[in-house]
Amino acid sequence: MTTIVLLFDSAKFGGIETHVVQLAHLLYRKGIPVSVLFWQNHFPEYAQTHLINAGIHCAYLNRSLNALNRYVKQCSPCLIHGHGYKGAIMARVASLLTHTPCVTTFHAGELGAGRVALYECLNRYTAFIGRNLAVSELIKSKIPFKAEICHNFVELPALAILPNENTTEAYKIQRIAFVGRLNRDKGADRLTSLVEHSSAQLSWHCFGEGEFDIEHPRCHMHGHVANMQDYWSQIDLLVMPSRFEGLPLVALEAMGYGIPVLATDVGDLKYLLPSDFLVPEHDWLSLSDKINHLAQLNSGEILEIHHHMRGIIESRFSSDARWPQLQEIYNIG
Repeated sequence: MTTIVLLFDSAKFGGIETHVVQLAHLLYRKGIPVSVLFWQNHFPEYAQTHLINAGIHCAYLNRSLNALNRYVKQCSPCLIHGHGYKGAIMARVASLLTHTPCVTTFHAGELGAGRVALYECLNRYTAFIGRNLAVSELIKSKIPFKAEICHNFVELPALAILPNENTTEAYKIQRIAFVGRLNRDKGADRLTSLVEHSSAQLSWHCFGEGEFDIEHPRCHMHGHVANMQDYWSQIDLLVMPSRFEGLPLVALEAMGYGIPVLATDVGDLKYLLPSDFLVPEHDWLSLSDKINHLAQLNSGEILEIHHHMRGIIESRFSSDARWPQLQEIYNIG
């Protein structure tokens, strides 16, 4: 049986790492041989330890193309699937040198700056080698060669985080979260205004690091968190005031637990969220009006939203929903 070799470079756990972990888990659960190769060894990091603990084979290449080529030849027949610009470029080189089929996934639409911009440019203009996937329409539009959409997905949690339907205590939305890099693309500079314009009874929680410092007495800073699973039970609503997105995994993950998401209408979020949970990007401050409205809903109305959010993930953005497309991409039965 063909082994699927997932190749990427990981320094810190983020969107690409989450995607690779989810994909490796899905392949492993479906009985498909899978290995995860790290271009550099940043051990210990959440991606490596999580995969190893799940019984998924990992190997570290220490930036050696020779090591990659040897590994590919040893596990033949295989297919190399590169993620991120370094993973994609090296996957294509190894594909040519070892005559192995390759697939690459584009996770980012921005070019970046400096050395990153050079790598990303090389990534795009070598995309004629192998098959190309993009996680959003906008990202696909920036690839100069043929590509197809393969949206992000998550494994549906066994249990949703839902208010108790039988409780006599009223359930309210009170704890608002921002999860992501504290940069301009994610709209981190907008957080303070959103906190100021939201009800004083609401508490805000910020998970992430970056170029902006959020200083507000109602906003609790948690820093970078490798695994949000331990925190979703402490969150009632996820807010994303972004200027740029693809199809963010953090939104899928939150909704998988039944947590509602409010966002600006950027990237492919329009394919994920109901229209009344989106605002135009230029009108981002109106997110505060929607936050205040949700905070006034009763337990029954909130429970209905929870079920709807989880249902969207289960039917269209869960690992099982994405599996038929992946079977075709990998040519496995």
